[in-house]
Amino acid sequence: LATTIDQYNLDQTNIVIVKRMADLYERLDQLENAKSFYDYALTLNPGDVALQRKCEILHDTIQDRQIAQMETDIEANPDAPDIEEKRAQISEIRRQRMSVVVNEAKARVDRNPTDKQIRFDLGQAYFGAGQYTEAIPELQQAKANPHIRTKAILMLGRCFEKKNMNDLARSAFTEAVKELAIMDNTKKELLYDLALVCEKMGDQAAYLDALKEIYNTDYGYRDVAKRVESSYS
Repeated sequence: LATTIDQYNLDQTNIVIVKRMADLYERLDQLENAKSFYDYALTLNPGDVALQRKCEILHDTIQDRQIAQMETDIEANPDAPDIEEKRAQISEIRRQRMSVVVNEAKARVDRNPTDKQIRFDLGQAYFGAGQYTEAIPELQQAKANPHIRTKAILMLGRCFEKKNMNDLARSAFTEAVKELAIMDNTKKELLYDLALVCEKMGDQAAYLDALKEIYNTDYGYRDVAKRVESSYS
C-alpha cells in the first residue's frame, strides 16, 4: 500500500493505480477508503459497468455492517438514550436501499416490458419495499412465464395476505399447491403460508390439513411439528 500511495501521488489520474489502491484498502478491510477510491476510479472511467457494480456491492457491504453494528448496540443496550435514533437510522438505510432496488427494477421493465422474469423481479422489489398494491399487477404478469409461475403466485398470495385480503390469498396458495406434484421447498412454503392464512380465517381444519401435508414429509420444517402435535394435546 505504501508503494502504491507513492505511485498515486505521482499520477492521480492513472486508473490502474487508483483501482489498485481501492483493491488494497478492500483487502485490508478498510472499506470506507476502498469505496472512496473505487468511486474515484468510476469518475475516471464512467462507462465501466463492472466497476460500477463493484461500487454498488461495496456500498451495500458498508451499510450491512452499519446495520449489524447498530443492531448489536441496540441488543446490548436496550435502554440507551439514542436507541430510537439508531432504530430510525436502520429503517432509513433499509428504505433507501429498497428504493434503489425498485428504481433499478422499474428501469429494466421500461427497457423490456414483455420480459416476465423482469416483471417478477419488479414485483418482488415492490413487495420488499412494502408496496403490495404496486406488486400485484407485476406478479400477475409474471404468472404467464411457466418457469416462474409458481413463485409468482406465491408472492401474489403474500401480497393479498399483507393487504388482509385473506380469501384471495388462500385461493392463490391453493392454486399453486395443486400445480406442484412434488413436495419440494416451494410447495412447503406454499402449504405453510396457506396454513397461516386459514388460521387467520378461523378455518382450523384446513389449517391443520395444510400443516400435516408438510409434517408427513419433513418433520423438521420450521415449527410445523410443534403446531401439528400441539393440536392433539
